[in-house]
Amino acid sequence: MRRNSAVDKNGTEGLKFYVECKKILYAKLRMAASDSPSPQMVVFFSVLYTTVFILSTLSNTWAMSTCFKTLKQRHSPFTCLVANLASADLFFTLVTLLNAISYLWRWVGGDITCKVQGFLIEATYTTSITTLAVISSQRIKAITDPFNSRTRAWPCRDYYKPFII
Repeated sequence: MRRNSAVDKNGTEGLKFYVECKKILYAKLRMAASDSPSPQMVVFFSVLYTTVFILSTLSNTWAMSTCFKTLKQRHSPFTCLVANLASADLFFTLVTLLNAISYLWRWVGGDITCKVQGFLIEATYTTSITTLAVISSQRIKAITDPFNSRTRAWPCRDYYKPFII
């Protein structure tokens, strides 16, 4: 058998290459983990998040107040669903404030608050998606049976179900 000239007698050249690659990889991982975001990214993220936070808070608060005023005058299941969607979005906006703080600095809470915050974010996602699905099903009923959609109320007061979910 012929030996490759790049490999020495003991086959340690491959091991040396492996060790060098491992050192480079670990150095890059350490550098990536220790790098903080650039000041331009921090300013851009802060301005963007502040703008979205203010717009979301104002619009969802306005939507909820409009829905509750309408509910006092005339009870409508659709209005309850829109109010539920606005409240879930407003709560999501408030909970993601903790994500912004942890991005710009470091997480100040412990493991339990991190898990609770993650759960609350997923719960608000799920609530929003479920509410949109219920609104869609009501719109499908209105399109497929337009003459009976307004005359028939939700059976067994189904409009309370999204609030429970």
